[in-house]
Amino acid sequence: MKKPTKLDQEQRIQDFRFVLQEQLADRCARNQNYSLRSFAKMLEISPSALSAIINGKRPITHKMKERLGLKLGLKITDLQKLKSKPHGNTKKIKETSAEIFQPIALDTFAIISEPYHYALLELMKTENFNWNAKWISKRLQVTVSEINMAVERLERVGLLERDDEGKLFDTTKGFSTDIREGLSSLAQRRFQERSLEKAISAVQMVPNERRDNTSITMAINTKDLAAAKAHIKEFRRRFCSTMEASTVVDEVYQLTISFIPLSTGDEN
Repeated sequence: MKKPTKLDQEQRIQDFRFVLQEQLADRCARNQNYSLRSFAKMLEISPSALSAIINGKRPITHKMKERLGLKLGLKITDLQKLKSKPHGNTKKIKETSAEIFQPIALDTFAIISEPYHYALLELMKTENFNWNAKWISKRLQVTVSEINMAVERLERVGLLERDDEGKLFDTTKGFSTDIREGLSSLAQRRFQERSLEKAISAVQMVPNERRDNTSITMAINTKDLAAAKAHIKEFRRRFCSTMEASTVVDEVYQLTISFIPLSTGDEN
């Protein structure tokens, strides 16, 4: 099967600003020391100008779109298909079904594949939460740029909205911070990769008393895999309900379960 390209018109929102956002998010994910300033240096543009463009506060001229796009390795024909307006499609999506989110491929993919989007929604529930990008970035151990982009993405797909006073609130009521059935397998794989990377890092960085990493190895009949997945799903949801029962919460945790084969199929 052909791997989806970055500019697959069926798979992304046609707005150059979101191309920049995606590129920055990808680079930050690959290198924890990468920043908006690093991205601006590569593009040969001032950090303040790039920040204004990414946040929709500065329009993108066709000339600038072409200059920045070529530095990103995009083709002129592809750039011509992308909008240059400072604000993309900001229409709010009220529904929460997987079918509604599927058409918003770029944002849906970004939300699913970068766990800090969901971590932000959960962090909002914690005691003494502060809507300050620097404070949030420190708590979630990601960059300020990633937090700002995450907030905008969550707003665009309707998971965050603003009240009459302009304050952000979570529209999901805690029910959307999970991988939805029906979304692309590529998005799910990327989400799981990021989650496992976090788990590996925690083994090295987090004291034993603040985490739990256990495993068990078993021989099974693969005909029981469907039942195994059902049991895991039931446990995951029951565990979540139990842990969220407290009226006061202070940290965001992630449960990552892997049930994988250690042996290869018998070809004989």
